Amino acid sequence: MVVLICGEQTLETTEQHAQSLLYIQSGMGIKGWQLPDDSPYDFVDNALIKRPNKKDCRGKGKRKGDTSGDEPSGEAQVPRGDDPGQE
Repeated sequence: MVVLICGEQTLETTEQHAQSLLYIQSGMGIKGWQLPDDSPYDFVDNALIKRPNKKDCRGKGKRKGDTSGDEPSGEAQVPRGDDPGQE
Protein backbone atom coordinates (compact mmCIF):
# COMPACT_ATOMS: atom_id res chain seq x y z
CA MET A 1 0.00 0.00 0.00
CA VAL A 2 1.12 3.53 -0.81
CA VAL A 3 0.34 6.56 1.34
CA LEU A 4 -0.40 9.87 -0.38
CA ILE A 5 -0.96 13.18 1.36
CA CYS A 6 -2.84 16.30 0.31
CA GLY A 7 -2.74 18.97 2.98
CA GLU A 8 -4.32 17.41 6.08
CA GLN A 9 -5.80 14.45 4.18
CA THR A 10 -4.10 11.09 3.80
CA LEU A 11 -4.95 8.33 1.36
CA GLU A 12 -3.74 4.75 1.59
CA THR A 13 -4.12 3.07 -1.78
CA THR A 14 -2.58 0.55 -4.17
CA GLU A 15 0.59 1.27 -6.13
CA GLN A 16 -1.30 1.38 -9.44
CA HIS A 17 -3.91 3.82 -8.14
CA ALA A 18 -1.28 6.09 -6.60
CA GLN A 19 0.72 6.08 -9.83
CA SER A 20 -2.42 6.93 -11.83
CA LEU A 21 -3.28 9.85 -9.54
CA LEU A 22 0.24 11.26 -9.66
CA TYR A 23 0.45 10.76 -13.44
CA ILE A 24 -2.82 12.58 -14.10
CA GLN A 25 -1.84 15.46 -11.82
CA SER A 26 1.55 15.87 -13.50
CA GLY A 27 -0.12 15.84 -16.94
CA MET A 28 -2.53 18.56 -15.84
CA GLY A 29 0.22 20.57 -14.19
CA ILE A 30 -1.44 20.69 -10.78
CA LYS A 31 -0.18 19.77 -7.36
CA GLY A 32 -2.46 17.93 -4.99
CA TRP A 33 -1.70 14.43 -3.84
CA GLN A 34 1.95 13.76 -3.20
CA LEU A 35 4.19 11.23 -1.55
CA PRO A 36 5.31 12.03 2.00
CA ASP A 37 9.02 12.68 2.56
CA ASP A 38 9.49 9.41 4.44
CA SER A 39 7.75 7.31 1.76
CA PRO A 40 9.59 4.25 0.44
CA TYR A 41 8.38 5.27 -3.06
CA ASP A 42 9.44 7.92 -5.60
CA PHE A 43 7.50 9.28 -8.55
CA VAL A 44 10.12 9.60 -11.31
CA ASP A 45 9.51 9.94 -15.06
CA ASN A 46 5.76 9.37 -14.61
CA ALA A 47 6.33 6.08 -12.81
CA LEU A 48 6.02 5.09 -9.18
CA ILE A 49 9.17 3.24 -8.14
CA LYS A 50 10.22 1.77 -4.84
CA ARG A 51 13.37 3.33 -3.42
CA PRO A 52 16.26 0.96 -2.88
CA ASN A 53 17.02 0.14 0.72
CA LYS A 54 20.63 1.30 1.01
CA LYS A 55 20.97 0.20 4.61
CA ASP A 56 21.09 -3.46 3.54
CA CYS A 57 23.73 -2.81 0.86
CA ARG A 58 26.40 -1.52 3.18
CA GLY A 59 29.22 -3.93 3.75
CA LYS A 60 31.38 -4.19 6.77
CA GLY A 61 33.86 -1.35 7.09
CA LYS A 62 37.47 -2.18 6.49
CA ARG A 63 39.99 -1.82 9.22
CA LYS A 64 42.79 0.61 8.60
CA GLY A 65 45.69 -1.17 6.94
CA ASP A 66 43.62 -4.17 5.93
CA THR A 67 43.92 -4.57 2.16
CA SER A 68 41.92 -7.83 2.06
CA GLY A 69 43.45 -8.76 -1.25
CA ASP A 70 42.40 -5.57 -3.05
CA GLU A 71 46.00 -4.70 -3.89
CA PRO A 72 49.00 -6.94 -4.43
CA SER A 73 51.47 -7.05 -1.57
CA GLY A 74 54.36 -6.46 -3.94
CA GLU A 75 55.70 -7.19 -7.39
CA ALA A 76 56.21 -10.84 -8.16
CA GLN A 77 59.89 -11.81 -8.42
CA VAL A 78 59.96 -14.02 -11.49
CA PRO A 79 63.32 -14.41 -13.28
CA ARG A 80 62.77 -13.87 -16.98
CA GLY A 81 66.33 -14.12 -18.20
CA ASP A 82 66.22 -10.75 -19.97
CA ASP A 83 67.96 -8.80 -17.19
CA PRO A 84 71.74 -8.58 -17.85
CA GLY A 85 72.40 -8.35 -14.10
CA GLN A 86 70.77 -11.71 -13.43
CA GLU A 87 72.06 -15.00 -14.77
